[in-house]
Amino acid sequence: MPAKSAEADVRFTLLDKCKPPVCLIKGAPIAATDPQTGERIVFETGENLMVTSLELKRLLTQEDGRWMDNTRSNEEAGVFYFAFGDDPGRGDGFYLGFDATKAFPTGEIKLTVRVFEGDPPGNDGTERTNGNPEIMPSAELAWHYWNGNIWKPLRVDDGTVALTRSGRLRFDGPEDITKATIGSTEQNFLTGSDETLYWIRASIKTPGYEIPPRIDTILLNTVSATHGETIRRENALGNGLPFQAIHLKHKPVLAGTLRLAILEEDDKWYKWKEVADFDASGPEARHYAVDAHEGVIRFGDDVNGHIPPRTKKVDNIVIIKYRTGGGEKGNVKAETITEVLDSKLEKK
Repeated sequence: MPAKSAEADVRFTLLDKCKPPVCLIKGAPIAATDPQTGERIVFETGENLMVTSLELKRLLTQEDGRWMDNTRSNEEAGVFYFAFGDDPGRGDGFYLGFDATKAFPTGEIKLTVRVFEGDPPGNDGTERTNGNPEIMPSAELAWHYWNGNIWKPLRVDDGTVALTRSGRLRFDGPEDITKATIGSTEQNFLTGSDETLYWIRASIKTPGYEIPPRIDTILLNTVSATHGETIRRENALGNGLPFQAIHLKHKPVLAGTLRLAILEEDDKWYKWKEVADFDASGPEARHYAVDAHEGVIRFGDDVNGHIPPRTKKVDNIVIIKYRTGGGEKGNVKAETITEVLDSKLEKK
C-alpha cells in the first residue's frame, strides 16, 4: 500500500488582535519539528481560512425554558455537553456568544464542531463496532443572529448534519449583527450579567433526534491539514525508448497526486493519465504509472501504452505537480504543528 497522509486540525491565532483578518490560502505549508533530528515535518492546509480576532466567549443551552451555561465544558478536554439538553424539543435553542476586538468580521466564518465520539447513552458499543449504518436525524434546525431588534435568519452551510457529527459550520458574518447585553435578547436570559456579545443561535424547527447532540468542543480559526508537501514543476527529456523511467526528486509520492504533460511531435502539449498498470493500455494511450514508494514514473512500449516522443525541444516532459510525504513520520504529537513556512497570507 502507498504511504497515506496523517491529518490534523490546526488552530490559528492572530498575535495582534487589532490587525485586520488574514486569509490563509489552501495549500499553505505549515510544519512540526522532529525533536530528535530537528527536521521539519511539513503539512498543508486543506482549504482557505479567514483568521480573525473573533472569540467564542459563551455557549448556552435553552431547554424548555431552562438555561444552562456550557462555556467551561466546551473548553475542557473530554467533557461533553448537550447542545439542546438531554430531551430536545421544538423551540429549544443553542446560543453562541462572540466577541471581537473590532467589528464582527463580514467574510466567511468557519466553526469546527467536534461531537462526542463515545457510545450513545445505553449502548455498550457492540452495535457501533459491528458497522451498523449511521443514524440520520430527522430533526431540522433554524439558524438566526441578533441584529439589535429581532432574530434574523442566518444562512449556514452545515457540515455537521444538525450537530450530530464532527464537521464545519460555515456562514458569512452579517453586516448588521449587533452586540447585546445578556438579558436583552431573550426574556429571563441569564439576567444579572452585563456581558455584551454578538449572538447566533440554532433552534429546533422540527424535533426528531434519535440521540441528543453531544458536543465535545467548538473551535474558531481552525482548518484541517494533511502531512505532505506539494512539489511543482520537475522537468525531464523523453528518450523515445520503450519503458522509460523517470526518477523524481522526492519520494514517496502520495497516491493520485501526480500530474504531468508532454510536448509531442506536433508541438502541442498533452496531459497524460495515470494508470495502475498498462494491461488495458493500447499503443496510442497516453498513460503512465507511478511507483509511489520509490518515486518513479514509468511509461509503456507502444504496445501497451504510448512511448513519450523524443523531440528537438529539451525537457519535453513536465511533471506539473505531485505531493510527497505520508507514512508514520506524520504521526506527530498534539500541539506540535506550530510554524507557518511561507507567505501565503493575505490581509482581508
